Amino acid sequence: AVVSCVHLGLGCSFRGPRFGMKDHLVICPFEPVKEVVRGYLKENVSLKKALETQEEEIAVLRFKIQNMEIAAEKASKKAGGAASGAAKNGGESPASRFDLLGTSELGSLGPAGHASIPEGGDPSAGAGLVEVDALMEVEQQKIIKWMPNTNTVTLEGHTDGVMALGHSVEHKKMFSGSMDRTVRVWDISMHDPLCDGELKGHRGGVTSIAVGGHRLVTGSVDATLRVWDVATLKEQAKFQGHVGMVHGLMLLNDMCFSVSQDKSIKIWDLRLRQCVTTMETKSRGCYGFAIHELKLLSASGSKIVTWDLRMLAASTMNEQQRLEFGRYDTLTGNCAGTYGHQMVGDRLYTSAVDNSVRLWDLRSLQEKSKIVGHSDFVRALACAGERLLTASDDKTIRVWDLEFHDCQKVLKGHTSYINALLVARARLYSASMDKTIRIWE
Repeated sequence: AVVSCVHLGLGCSFRGPRFGMKDHLVICPFEPVKEVVRGYLKENVSLKKALETQEEEIAVLRFKIQNMEIAAEKASKKAGGAASGAAKNGGESPASRFDLLGTSELGSLGPAGHASIPEGGDPSAGAGLVEVDALMEVEQQKIIKWMPNTNTVTLEGHTDGVMALGHSVEHKKMFSGSMDRTVRVWDISMHDPLCDGELKGHRGGVTSIAVGGHRLVTGSVDATLRVWDVATLKEQAKFQGHVGMVHGLMLLNDMCFSVSQDKSIKIWDLRLRQCVTTMETKSRGCYGFAIHELKLLSASGSKIVTWDLRMLAASTMNEQQRLEFGRYDTLTGNCAGTYGHQMVGDRLYTSAVDNSVRLWDLRSLQEKSKIVGHSDFVRALACAGERLLTASDDKTIRVWDLEFHDCQKVLKGHTSYINALLVARARLYSASMDKTIRIWE
């Protein structure tokens, strides 16, 4: 029988009898370089896929730039009108006052045209947490070129591993939850933060924290949620309903989302102090979640599950609750995510059991790419400007470029698992099972 050379795919045109193939391979010019040529072919395919991905990302960025230009033009017109009105009244224009005081005092325009709260303002007024998240987004945009490099301060005080971190923008406080069953309150307005107080009440380790406006919500191994007043540090409410450890929390105005090891996600009404609805994930192990365009997203492994929050609101909430929830129609990516989930614009990053971080296409709900570098499970994700931060059980923090997913920095210092990351006031805070919180400049 006449057969072709085994290197036909590489370009060899030889055809001959099967019994003569061994003799041909001795003189075949493709035999010595077959591995090199195959490597080039694989690299070519990989580059084509990378090019397709980058073209999609460029299209998304162009769309965002157009929206930002439109928003900037509208803001400029509003500022011009306000300035002319102030000039007629003989008063000082808001724009000039903004220039004098700076963005740290007055805030600025946030995503989707929402104005952020001045530090002395009332966080409960207006559209709730959207303003607070907008202020955090503005703070992150100031540090696009910032790169964490050196561990300058180490906070100690907890007697067991630190599991969670939270940040109150208007009160300039950071909260740390630990397996020692306490929540410590830190004043981060100074270079070396001081402990302002300690919250006690949980009967198990504190595993999750969410901060919004004047509220602090904590979740625990004891399967309960507790609500605290950020200003007075007094406990306001206690929620029971989960039958497993609460490992993720998120606040949307007067609604609190919690995810538990009992494979469920619950929505709580903080005013009525009751559970509104429960969603079963039917998954093994712990799941985190994120919110994007009023959809609840939860991913693990190679699957992603979504729930339409509008449909949930229509079937489980009363009229007033639905009206409150409707205020988030323009909320797109303002909710970062919890327990290994991180929203960056309209992209979702999640940690996976194979020690990688995965990027999901939210239109097709398919995995878009995989980021590999850590040698153990990735527990925490955060975003600072144009960089993605990941913390792992391998005791390191990696800094990735969001565009090309290149690892730009590896931070070492912790002596045990790193459970949480927080970007606040142009600094990176990391919490670990080694009982410390490290600050990176």
